Amino acid sequence: MTPDEKKTAIRRLGISADVFEDLYADFVTLAQECALLMKAAGDSCDWHRMGRLAHSVKGMAANLGVTSVFEAANAVESEVMAPAQSAFLLAKADLLLREIGLL
Repeated sequence: MTPDEKKTAIRRLGISADVFEDLYADFVTLAQECALLMKAAGDSCDWHRMGRLAHSVKGMAANLGVTSVFEAANAVESEVMAPAQSAFLLAKADLLLREIGLL
């Protein structure tokens, strides 16, 4: 998340920078936990669970303005709705996991 994105999120949410940093730290922890669960869901081909987890991450990322994670989670969730190619879905999930790892 860039400094400009943080400033925009703080202004949009109407909170202090300290409160935002606390929320962001909680987001990172939860996103990392979801990433592990998504990996397990993908390994067991549980696409429904993967989609629910991606949706949760997408919502958290949208609320905080973490665009890269939002976009990656949205791609996973969209693909889960019509999983024609499980290899493609797993590639999207890997991209999301990388974005979360960059937090």
